[in-house]
Amino acid sequence: MTELITIVVPVHDRADIVTRTLDSIYAQTHRPLSLVIVDNGSADNSLDVINRWADQYRRPDFSVTVLSEDKPGASAARNRGLAEVKTEYVMFFDSDDTMEFDHVERVAATLRKRPDLDILHWGVAYRSPDGWTSVKDSSSPADLLTEHLLHGTLTTMRYAVRTSFLRAAGGWNEKLPSWNDYELGTRLLVADPQALHLPGTPRVHALRWDASLTGSDFSSRAKNHTIAFQAIACALGAASPHQLILAARKVIVAALYCREGKPQLANSLISEAMEGKNLKQRMKLRAVYWLQRIAGCGGSFLASILFPPAPANALSDPTGA
Repeated sequence: MTELITIVVPVHDRADIVTRTLDSIYAQTHRPLSLVIVDNGSADNSLDVINRWADQYRRPDFSVTVLSEDKPGASAARNRGLAEVKTEYVMFFDSDDTMEFDHVERVAATLRKRPDLDILHWGVAYRSPDGWTSVKDSSSPADLLTEHLLHGTLTTMRYAVRTSFLRAAGGWNEKLPSWNDYELGTRLLVADPQALHLPGTPRVHALRWDASLTGSDFSSRAKNHTIAFQAIACALGAASPHQLILAARKVIVAALYCREGKPQLANSLISEAMEGKNLKQRMKLRAVYWLQRIAGCGGSFLASILFPPAPANALSDPTGA
């Protein structure tokens, strides 16, 4: 069978846990499969751990390439890995997450049935060290770009993308210190891909903890969020109707800042979100903000109701494959 998918995993100081992630990839029933691991200037012995793991598990139907990228940042490491990809599709995965054994099999089966697809996306289960779990999924949104702006649908581990499509979009933005997947997902969707949601129980599990790539709070990364919001606004274009959806996302984040005891950060972001909006729009944004601030949730749901979606740019899979 022709090789279809490559998985790219950046690694930085994950010597103690990276093999758990790699083992979950090796356990995939889908073959052939390519794995590219990029050590991103680790100060611990991650590179030694990765090389030993690769020597043990490399097979004719399971190729493993180990690379090094000294330029700091996961985006630089992902772009280094992307340069090595030779398959039609690529998936990116974080070094502290895991996937169930049939995940890639389900993805590959759908991609083979739908060779027109540029993006196939799915849900994810987030876990905390104390056992708390939440599931994020996108079902079949009327407007995938709106869904992504409100919920981060195309986060790192939640989709496979046609390699040529990703390269044409410019790859990962190495100037962003965080939320680089949020920005990349926006650029991919602005390019109007053929996209499909893969339904079913999430086969990907992401870990939420202080040192994880996913992160556990918002206000400590406020400056980075501002940089990302600027890049996303630029990707959308000044005239895009989705700028209003981005403003809703800003007030939701502002509410989270306030709940974390950072009202000055919240007020600054609210002012930015309100700029150029008419009275009706500002009232709706305020409603989104106060719901999120008081309840700690629900802002994105309310925003999706108050701001009607743009024309559909997502497909649904009625077969449930």
